Amino acid sequence: MKKIIYLLLMVLMLPLGGCSDDENEAYEGTYQLTVASEKRMVLVYPPTGGKDKVLKSCLMTKCKEIFDIDYWYPFIHPILGFEYEEGYEYVIEVNWYADKEVMDGGSYTELSKIIAKTKKTSTGLPENEK
Repeated sequence: MKKIIYLLLMVLMLPLGGCSDDENEAYEGTYQLTVASEKRMVLVYPPTGGKDKVLKSCLMTKCKEIFDIDYWYPFIHPILGFEYEEGYEYVIEVNWYADKEVMDGGSYTELSKIIAKTKKTSTGLPENEK
């Protein structure tokens, strides 16, 4: 089940190199994410399309709006404009954009606003992968 969710995340949130007002981009929605107070090492496929997974440090997030789940999952790509500080749990609002010309679901996520930043230790986080 987790592998399916990771794959779905990779397809939905694969960012482009940057953001612009290009007419090929489409606003896909605004979502609220909870970001954990610690990152985790997660095995992911490299963006170059290699077949071997690599370890990557990822933000751990929850988003009931998209996945209707109540456990932490890795957000494997950066959130443009978001400056993460370990030791704080965040509730943020992000805008998701998709490139209409990218056939593999190319997209990126950009911070809209920080709703809350609380100094705490997030609970229920998975262990680092090895």
